[in-house]
Amino acid sequence: MKTNIRQLLIIAASTLSLAGCCTTHHVTRWEYKVASAETPAGPDWEPTEQKKEETLMNDLAKEGWIFVGERGPFMYFKRPVK
Repeated sequence: MKTNIRQLLIIAASTLSLAGCCTTHHVTRWEYKVASAETPAGPDWEPTEQKKEETLMNDLAKEGWIFVGERGPFMYFKRPVK
């Protein structure tokens, strides 16, 4: 009888400890931003345009934005919601 109660308590404690790991309150929420330097890259792309794009990306990085990709002239960023 003592062994059954002990096993039951161990199972109950294990279940409760595992249930705490499955909650979603630790999930990071993200916000997103689409940005453009308004100058498409191509054979006529000049160093001044490159500098403009670098400045844009550095400014966004200082604000906590993380670059996630690009498509055409658009760059996509994300950061955790504050």
